[in-house]
Amino acid sequence: MTARTRPEHPAHGARGRGGRAVRAGLLLGAAGMLAAVAGGCSDTPTPPAPTPPSGTPVATVPLPAPSADGPVLTVDGQASWTTGHPGCAVLRTDAGQEFSLVGPATQQRLGEVRSGASPAQQRVRITGYVPKVGASVCGALRAFVAEKVTAMN
Repeated sequence: MTARTRPEHPAHGARGRGGRAVRAGLLLGAAGMLAAVAGGCSDTPTPPAPTPPSGTPVATVPLPAPSADGPVLTVDGQASWTTGHPGCAVLRTDAGQEFSLVGPATQQRLGEVRSGASPAQQRVRITGYVPKVGASVCGALRAFVAEKVTAMN
């Protein structure tokens, strides 16, 4: 019986010669394509929503990602300074969005309501922002940090 040698396949080449080069080329090509696809995605970030001029009310309050603060903006709506939770207030915007009002301007207005200097419900224009998501004793509504509250008649 004679020993048979295995013929070389053109794609494999001889051991140690072309086989490794072909495999390396394929791996580099795949890595390059992956880098191009990943790079293409990162080169097109989503631009932030334009902020309206200061004091101009927005129709709808944009909700930022849970881990980020939103832009400072002005919104019109109905404020309820007394709710089922003492010390909590709710804003219902003209677009129907509801927020739990927080912040120093809210606390000042709540004090005025307790003293009788302000009504328990009123139409307001509020300047502030939607903060990062956090736990609240006032319920499951997203918070709106009121920096300035103006009553509208």
